[in-house]
Amino acid sequence: MDNYAPTQPQRSQAMSITIQERQAMTTLTHHLSIDPNLLNRPEAQAARQRGLLRAKAEALRSAEHLVGWARPLLVGVLIVSFLHLWHQIARIAPTEVPPLSLPAWTHWLSAALLTISVDATALYLMATRSTAQYARMGGQGSLAVWFFYILTAALNSLFVLSYTPNLPQEVQLLTPALALLGAILLGLLVPISIAALERARQVTDIARLALLVEVETLRGLTTSNPESSEGESDEEEQTNAEGRAETIIQLFAHRKVWRLQEMLENVTIPRSTLQRDLAALVAQGRIVAQGATKNRIYLLASETEEG
Repeated sequence: MDNYAPTQPQRSQAMSITIQERQAMTTLTHHLSIDPNLLNRPEAQAARQRGLLRAKAEALRSAEHLVGWARPLLVGVLIVSFLHLWHQIARIAPTEVPPLSLPAWTHWLSAALLTISVDATALYLMATRSTAQYARMGGQGSLAVWFFYILTAALNSLFVLSYTPNLPQEVQLLTPALALLGAILLGLLVPISIAALERARQVTDIARLALLVEVETLRGLTTSNPESSEGESDEEEQTNAEGRAETIIQLFAHRKVWRLQEMLENVTIPRSTLQRDLAALVAQGRIVAQGATKNRIYLLASETEEG
């Protein structure tokens, strides 16, 4: 017994080690935390505004991508719905009209699009819920998400039960019930997908507009705040200017000629900053400005040389 039971000094030593580990963890947390007194300084408030601006700008880009993906998903669901309805409605015909015989590839196309729409729509709804919550609009589409959870679980369970060998008889009795549940849910898939996708797109678009207002407000605060400008190093300002310049140059990959107002609608750069960046690019010889101030157009310098 004496060999296994710890003595009192051993217990004290073990306790002291535990206390030291907790103290070390507390000390480490204390060193890694920010002093609350520093957060009240003007430069800390300016840095926080810049951080909020970057976070909101990233959320805005994510919302823009989600809004763009809604239409292709909806088109895929509508194609599936068209094939199903076409086949069923065509069966309502006089006896002298031969039955509609669709090519085999339409069946496989419909099955593939239906399979993709199940997972893609569920994933899209989850992504739009996160964006809506980030924009402080609350949870959206929770019932539709649960519908896709149940549908996916029923179809996967039916697949496993159908092809797993040597299952008990009691478990095999669940197969007809799961098949019936899957058929009912698949029948409801198209209308629920159409309604859920369109609703999610509308909510995400509202969130995008709200984030756009917040981004422009924060950008105006950070650019008009002198303390923020003083706290920003020349190297950081140069990096930001180069990033904006690349954003402007990338616009010309989509179109050769741009006006100022058209650029403002496609980039998240304030008007005064964009005008300053365009003037710098013209001075550098990377782009060319033509026309009067109100009707001025911009195009790449390489395009004018080729012309």
